[in-house]
Amino acid sequence: MHAFTVTELIRAPVEEVWEIAGDPTRFPEWMRGLGTVGLPDDGLLEGGAELPVAVTERGQTRHATMRLAQWEPPHGFALQAGGPQAGTLYRYRFEPTREGAATRATLEAEIRISGKWFLLAWLLKRGMKRSDGGQLKALGFLVTGK
Repeated sequence: MHAFTVTELIRAPVEEVWEIAGDPTRFPEWMRGLGTVGLPDDGLLEGGAELPVAVTERGQTRHATMRLAQWEPPHGFALQAGGPQAGTLYRYRFEPTREGAATRATLEAEIRISGKWFLLAWLLKRGMKRSDGGQLKALGFLVTGK
């Protein structure tokens, strides 16, 4: 189920955006709620790799994993988060503008909900957009300082 799509123009070339966006250990700098993100045990960033994360919610920290569903440097990646009852797929795309001096960054979020949680889908979608919708703006600020 589609949750939301956000697009942001980052005034830097794709390579500069990817320097930050393509480093999972820097995800907490622009993805709200993440305390830390580690690299896979074997160090390989590729589709299917598991990233250990510490998530902070309401003052509590819990440890979990996110899966790299796709890894396509420097054009994007997808992250799978959550469990069997509810989960989210975040797709990040980075495309150069025609002149190449800027990057069109897109985040598409899809949620998977089953069982009793399905009745709360509208509320979850709204909360996700509020908490995650500013990620690309934060990434743009990290890259450009503006």
